[in-house]
Amino acid sequence: MNRLPSRDELVAFIRERSGKVGTREIARAFGAKNADRAALNRMLREIADQGLVDRRRKRLHHAGTLPPVVLAGAVIRAIIAVPHITTDDYAGHSLEWISWWMGKPIIAAATVGAALLAYRVLSDRQPEWMLPLMIFGWTIAVFLLRPAITPDMPWASRRLVPAVLPGCILLAAWAVSWATQQLRERGFAGWRSMLFAACCGILLIAFPARVAFKPHLGSGGLQLRGLAVQNTYRGELAAVEQLCAAIPADATVVVIDTHVAYRLLENVRGECGVPAARLRDVSVPRIRQVISGIEGTGRRAILLGSTKQEFNEYSDGTVKQVMNLHAQVDGYDMNGVPASTRHFSVVVWMWEQSR
Repeated sequence: MNRLPSRDELVAFIRERSGKVGTREIARAFGAKNADRAALNRMLREIADQGLVDRRRKRLHHAGTLPPVVLAGAVIRAIIAVPHITTDDYAGHSLEWISWWMGKPIIAAATVGAALLAYRVLSDRQPEWMLPLMIFGWTIAVFLLRPAITPDMPWASRRLVPAVLPGCILLAAWAVSWATQQLRERGFAGWRSMLFAACCGILLIAFPARVAFKPHLGSGGLQLRGLAVQNTYRGELAAVEQLCAAIPADATVVVIDTHVAYRLLENVRGECGVPAARLRDVSVPRIRQVISGIEGTGRRAILLGSTKQEFNEYSDGTVKQVMNLHAQVDGYDMNGVPASTRHFSVVVWMWEQSR
């Protein structure tokens, strides 16, 4: 070729290499002469500064690739690290959250399965797995980098429960299937390969089941103490339905209590289907101004609070209790799977302008 490559050609060349490449390999590939080395090094520094490639120890690789040592290091960290989570480092412990629910063997098997399956998809051996691998792989990667939820509320995660945990199970199961097939091809067919597959299958089920049911063998026999056998969050749906039934269809809801806003504002909007907002300035003149503004649009003003006394200054309306929820919910634990339940209550009073 005997010429200095362009920036786009450099990036494309590095991207095509699965491992790291150095300046010498690039110069040899493009036939660059010694006199061109300074210009080539300058171009490499520029594209590295722009984040198009990573440059470490005079070697380069495409910035979009994840070196295997990084993935392996993350798995090892989840296996040996003792979690102690604070509000400042959620993302740093996201892999450990998965290990709470799935177990470290499943994480290890899923990591191996993801690497092998990615190789087979890219080599066109199993192209039918491309879409599932992209969906679960991307979702798991995003969750690890930015979980966007606290560990004590897995049910509130839009990625962990519906995609990350099932994706790990699927990848681990694929790894077991692949390993079993390898044993058969190497002369270990029959009962030996079946025994291997059965043991791996038991491991895939045993840890999540132990976390969910927490079996305990005591003097009274086998007892199940896990959250899977607890009746939690009972009555919440009926309580929200009761709240929505009390709110008129032509209402605009203003929440003047912090706890009610934190717990129910989205429910009022999404389930009840009416406009709703939280008012931070809850002084009487400000609330009166908001009520007048709502009535000026032809809608009915509704105020929500946690106590009846919050509406003592508004005698021109009616006050009634619209929610009195008491339930058992999962215990909040920032450093492990919840081991017990706790009491949860929400009381809501509603003020409605008299007409």
